Amino acid sequence: MIDKKIISLEQVTKQFGDLFALREISFEAREGERIALLGPSGSGKSTLMNLLTRTLQADQGKIELASQNIDKYVNQKEYAKLVGILRQQFDLVNNLSVINNVLVGRFNEWGTFKSLLSLFKTQDLKIAQLALKKVGMSDKINEMTANLSGGEQQRVAIARLLVQDPKIILADEPVSSLDPNNARIVLNLLNQLVREDQRTLIASMHSVDLSLEFFSRIIGIRGGRILFDKKTDEIEENILKELYEVKKDE
Repeated sequence: MIDKKIISLEQVTKQFGDLFALREISFEAREGERIALLGPSGSGKSTLMNLLTRTLQADQGKIELASQNIDKYVNQKEYAKLVGILRQQFDLVNNLSVINNVLVGRFNEWGTFKSLLSLFKTQDLKIAQLALKKVGMSDKINEMTANLSGGEQQRVAIARLLVQDPKIILADEPVSSLDPNNARIVLNLLNQLVREDQRTLIASMHSVDLSLEFFSRIIGIRGGRILFDKKTDEIEENILKELYEVKKDE
């Protein structure tokens, strides 16, 4: 049952000089929710994701993760236990094997010396093997990551999330570089990951169709403001048209 708040934004604003990228953004996310952020280019989706991943800091307002201000997570290990990040570029090390890339997800559990050792000697092998099995990559365990296709690399990145075991998954355009078939494979895997352990998923998306198919809630952002925040089955064509229509004053 979805009833526990895990993310909260209150009146969050971000400026770049005189440009407002976000204006007084407020919303909450609860455990188990799958939320897609939709909006045209320049709407503020990327800025919002960068605030949640701590790449940027808000100028005004408050962001809380698990009832604690995001700025209070000064320890990267503590933040990594709570938040896992899946990016469009996958963030994999091409000259490492698949298994070692997956084990990077255990860095928050290891000390520095043990983490460095992992580049030469596999640690927590069973956990990584199980994660790769779940994403259908068991046969590629010793393959060099550079030899994989884009879809395979994204599945390795999801396996890395599995061993990291975060409560929140932030996915920044996770399938925009993939063909439609691989995009659906990756989104199916993300959905399974969320549903199995009641995780929360927030993803910035380009595709309206994929957002309607794979997410339970959609937040439409335009001009740095939330235009709508609705359950997927409440989304109507007219509000999507308003979200993307070209206006002369913008």
